[in-house]
Amino acid sequence: MSLIAIADTKALYRLLDQRLTGHESHKKALSTISHLIVSPFVLAELNYLITTKAGADKALTAARFIERNVATRRFEIPAVGPHLSAAIAVAEGYVDADGGKGIGLADATATSVWCGP
Repeated sequence: MSLIAIADTKALYRLLDQRLTGHESHKKALSTISHLIVSPFVLAELNYLITTKAGADKALTAARFIERNVATRRFEIPAVGPHLSAAIAVAEGYVDADGGKGIGLADATATSVWCGP
């Protein structure tokens, strides 16, 4: 059976930093899936998070890890354009979530990519 998952910024961050709580469980979870969808917004958030917490060198190492997995087709970074309207609609539907902070475009795009344009 093929298992497909959608990446979340914090999950990828825990996967990539072995010092963080949850690293081993995220590593194990990744080993059980066959295909991971990574929103370009999640990739941008991840890059910013790693750059600010660990530096540009670590952020580039993470980018290379993702690049290798995209090259082998294990990870996919879909184009945002076809999903943008749906992502905005999803975000509008959750504008009151998290005390009015909403879910953000990164999470809304992940949802719209999963559900289709």
